[in-house]
Amino acid sequence: MRILFLGDTHSTQRALEKALGEQAPLYRAKLVIQVGDFGFWPPRTQHLLETCTHLCETANIDLYWIDGNHENHAQLNHDAPGPVAIAPRVHYIPRGHLLELDGTRVLFMGGAISLDRIWRQAGTSWFPTERPSAQQWERAHQNGPAHILVTHDSPAGTPLQGIQFPLPARELQSSAQHREKLLTLMQATTPSFLIHGHWHEPLHTHFTHSSGTTQIISLAHNRNPKNNWCVLECQDGEIQLLAGPPDAPLSHTTHPHQENPQHSH
Repeated sequence: MRILFLGDTHSTQRALEKALGEQAPLYRAKLVIQVGDFGFWPPRTQHLLETCTHLCETANIDLYWIDGNHENHAQLNHDAPGPVAIAPRVHYIPRGHLLELDGTRVLFMGGAISLDRIWRQAGTSWFPTERPSAQQWERAHQNGPAHILVTHDSPAGTPLQGIQFPLPARELQSSAQHREKLLTLMQATTPSFLIHGHWHEPLHTHFTHSSGTTQIISLAHNRNPKNNWCVLECQDGEIQLLAGPPDAPLSHTTHPHQENPQHSH
């Protein structure tokens, strides 16, 4: 099974048209997985969902997506027992849920910390439930191991440049704590690949941690369409990176605590 992974789209119709109408058919992908900050803001995104359904039906593919931090979390059930049909052929995948796709175990863990929280309005453009609960972390751990881990944020230690302007210390600390929990989840579930967005920066790194080595692919966002996607060939747990993101620098990273991890969730 070929899966196209798509970075942050932020309600941008063109980004979804390109992925669903051009790239997925080009690579003969049967599924598109969007890695959060889909831009779910009902009711104003209703037309966008209708467009996604039309594109999916035309190409005979399905669209799965996880929540990022920039969604209307009040309208999402993070603890649903399985995929939630938001529109025909468009499904939200709740936190900690595992799907087996052509013999490949794919674990989904949405949520992240809004570093721009001070510029947002609580209950309108920011929601405290963007941060996963202890129960959601536990569910993700219980559903491992996985061949692929799909997250919105990146695990601690990933060599990202990050945002290049001053941010509030409280949000930076919360983000660091969230990323430590993602590192713990990756170590516990031992995926071959981790695919994420959030930082809007393309990167491909072989990350050595306490449980082995995981290939981490960071996808850019809708304003960098050349680097906001990748395609994996998946069958019975065997995974091959077929394409993208083309400008992502390849690096090799060893987590400094990989021999004696002291992280907990």
